[in-house]
Amino acid sequence: MQQSMNQHGIYMPKTILVAHSFGYNKQFGYSGIDRYSQELDEGLTSIGYKHDKYAYNKNNLLKRLFASPKAVKGYDIIHLAQPHGYEAFIWSKAKKVLTWHDKDIFLRKRKGRFYNLFRGLMAYKFANTITFNSKQSYDELKEYIQKYMRFDEGKIYDVTPLPLEDIWIKQKVSKKLSRKGFIYIGAINYEHKNLKGLMETYKEISNKVPNMKNLPLHIFTSSSDAQKLIKEAKAKTKAKSIFPIILHERSSDAEILKYLKQSIALLHLSKYEGYGLPLMESIAVGTPVITLKEAKIPEEVAKWTIRTDDAASAAIKLYNKPRSASQDAIKYAKSLTKENYAKKMVKLYEGV
Repeated sequence: MQQSMNQHGIYMPKTILVAHSFGYNKQFGYSGIDRYSQELDEGLTSIGYKHDKYAYNKNNLLKRLFASPKAVKGYDIIHLAQPHGYEAFIWSKAKKVLTWHDKDIFLRKRKGRFYNLFRGLMAYKFANTITFNSKQSYDELKEYIQKYMRFDEGKIYDVTPLPLEDIWIKQKVSKKLSRKGFIYIGAINYEHKNLKGLMETYKEISNKVPNMKNLPLHIFTSSSDAQKLIKEAKAKTKAKSIFPIILHERSSDAEILKYLKQSIALLHLSKYEGYGLPLMESIAVGTPVITLKEAKIPEEVAKWTIRTDDAASAAIKLYNKPRSASQDAIKYAKSLTKENYAKKMVKLYEGV
């Protein structure tokens, strides 16, 4: 358990981070939330904020009811990286900070959906402070909480955009625009990710570009049955065999970066995003992002993208005249360091 004085001789509260895992895990691969937990941990460490961490992913639901409260015993501050681990909050007298990502916990249509809902409500109930990645996430939480319980105006609510990993932040943006092909990064096994729309858009591009062999669409995803999903979506568009799609499954950040920095644009035609880390990662390395005007994406992210009703035309325009993302967009994306994020979290801890 960590406790110490800072450089000014002021007592630093005993703090522990609680998460499903911190980075890659065998069960779910490398999810966005697990990456967030890792970046929060690394950010706090890099600015010299001493803390401990506890991953509950090895315990089943029953074990967590006993193991999580025991793990956080004696701490002054508990920062829960996602609502699913609410068990760490229930018997502790510590100050409790919760990171709320999106409305997913309320909507999962699978076995255990009602327990997911219960976990979300309990995490909200016990938290003193809740930090969101966007104003959209705050609005969604307020809407859904009010369906089941009173929305507590007495809690501290904070909006702090998510950090990016160093690999994206430190990548220099090349002024030599030898860009080729397009890219998509993210899940494809949810309806709102709009894989069908992505295939239809690429079919339209293929109908207007003479030599599509040199214009592949690289899809990076960790979704199960990705090959089957793409084949089915492609068949529905009745695309020609020359329709070039290259699938990359469970790739490393280094491999994604290799293709992302030389792509004409990130084609992100999802109809909803809780945040959209791949969008900001793309912009940080200078690659423009095309999104749909109708999509519900946090304004903190969407405003830096090319929002359009005609994604194919926007893509062809960039194909004919490649360019980098705007300098303002790149500057903003590169400001999203895990150190800056950690400093904001420490201020939250001090204010709890």
